[in-house]
Amino acid sequence: MGRLQGMIGSVGFAVAQGLDPSPNNIVAIGTFSCESAGEAAVMLRLEVDPRSLKQYRITVASTNALLTSSTKELLLKNI
Repeated sequence: MGRLQGMIGSVGFAVAQGLDPSPNNIVAIGTFSCESAGEAAVMLRLEVDPRSLKQYRITVASTNALLTSSTKELLLKNI
C-alpha cells in the first residue's frame, strides 16, 4: 500500500487518511488547474483486492469530465 500511496502523492494528490474504513482502500484529493475549465478538485478512491494485491478498482470524480478521465488513465499507467 505504501508504494501505491507514494505513486498517488507523486502525481499531485494528498492521501486522506481515515475516510475509508477498509485498510485496503486509498482515498485521495487533489486540485488541478486546466486552461479550459480553471481550477477543479478531483477525488479518487483506489480499492485494492486484498487476496491478490494486483487487482484494483479506481473511482475518480470531479466537475470536469476530461480531467476525470485523464486522471483515471494516468493512474492506470502508473499502477
